[in-house]
Amino acid sequence: MQTDVEPDDVPPPPLAVAYYADTTPSMLPVVRGIGVLCIVFGGIGILLLLGTSGFDRYQPPPSARSIGYQGLYWFTLITGQCLKLVLGVLSIVAGCGFLRRQPRGRRLLQTCVWVALVWTGYAIGYSMWYSAMIYGGSRSTYLIGVMSYQLEYLLPGTSGQLILILLLRNGQVRRVFDEPGAN
Repeated sequence: MQTDVEPDDVPPPPLAVAYYADTTPSMLPVVRGIGVLCIVFGGIGILLLLGTSGFDRYQPPPSARSIGYQGLYWFTLITGQCLKLVLGVLSIVAGCGFLRRQPRGRRLLQTCVWVALVWTGYAIGYSMWYSAMIYGGSRSTYLIGVMSYQLEYLLPGTSGQLILILLLRNGQVRRVFDEPGAN
């Protein structure tokens, strides 16, 4: 019967495995990346808007004139251009807030994303309604093709907005803003 335990028979303590298993990845690079992307995309949006800002070039299509919806066309056009400008500037401000880890930056970006999501929903509804008014009585297969093309064009923008909403609501991302020393 042996009572002595030799040092080679003792397994090492599992501290290293438990230590690495309990750590969570740092969300600070994600937050900084979102901030930089907000600044870049906001600036690009404003620059692109400046290139297309001449309202005198835009004329309602003949179909809008014939059904009497010129006012709605102009409302949608002017409101869309103004929203692009405001959301571009607020996106740059929110990106700067993200880089400084200010909670106001996160809330501002959430507001911008929700406004953009609502406007995209309006744009989809307006384009569907307009297509139904113009092409509804003539050829239904042509109307279905036009509507599917519009959905194909407008819906991918909403996926990026939804991803941003999910990221901004993440508890680890909120912790980066709420706790000064958090990663």
